[in-house]
Amino acid sequence: MEWFRLALQLRGSVAVTVFPRALLCGVFGFIVSLIYYFEIPVDWEVLGSLIGNVVFNLILGLLLVFRTNTAYDRFWEGRKNWGTIVVSSRNLARQIWVGVAEVEPADREKKASVLRVLAAFAVATKLRLRKEPVSGELEELLDPSLSLQLKSVKSPPLEVIRWVGAYL
Repeated sequence: MEWFRLALQLRGSVAVTVFPRALLCGVFGFIVSLIYYFEIPVDWEVLGSLIGNVVFNLILGLLLVFRTNTAYDRFWEGRKNWGTIVVSSRNLARQIWVGVAEVEPADREKKASVLRVLAAFAVATKLRLRKEPVSGELEELLDPSLSLQLKSVKSPPLEVIRWVGAYL
């Protein structure tokens, strides 16, 4: 259900920009249909200007296709980068869990807290990319003192990854 709310979200969407233009084109098409239905004669000069508009619209359509392809390329590059973050975080977590020795009984809890901070890095990055404030989703992974500290920093992902380095 969360994805449905995100799909219908207008903030950051192109729907707000595209809808008035699409409505204008729809009204224009409706008027042309009425003219055709009622067999109203059309002057050739008007028709010539419409043909000029077809050429203009064709060029505009091609530009729109190129912009769509560019937007998709940007999306795919971001998707690849996000996949790299996830895979690198998992690998680092595995290496921490297996490679760091547990000398004292408290070391196991320390390793678990480092892994929670590592998971918080991915969440903090997501929130930063979406320009959202530090939320409860991030607070669930961190101690209350660390969570409070994150609300005052300029770049939460950098602060979180600094904590991972400090733990190790």
